[in-house]
Amino acid sequence: MVRLIPLLLVLIGLLILAFALHPLLRRRNDRVYRPRGPRPTARERSAGRGTNWIVSRTELEGVRDAYSSAPIDPDAPLWRCGGCLACYHQRSVEALQSRNAGRCALCASDDLRPVRVV
Repeated sequence: MVRLIPLLLVLIGLLILAFALHPLLRRRNDRVYRPRGPRPTARERSAGRGTNWIVSRTELEGVRDAYSSAPIDPDAPLWRCGGCLACYHQRSVEALQSRNAGRCALCASDDLRPVRVV
């Protein structure tokens, strides 16, 4: 019985090692769906850096400022992130410039552009 305990411990250790390495040794199956990050639409891809966003008032209904969580006011100066499409008021963009190097609070993109509401 005394000789059996070290053998059992070795077998348990090998079993734990096999379970730990199993995902690393598995071959990647290309037929399995793996979601990727959000993909921009054709309209968003065509809008280059330095251009303004054009957003309708209906798109802004129910949207909140990504920094302050205040409801978006379509009549106030607005900004939008090119990475995650988050909307910001002018005061939030000023706060992001002073506290976050001008980067988006959600995705850290530096592509913040003005919005024109139609």
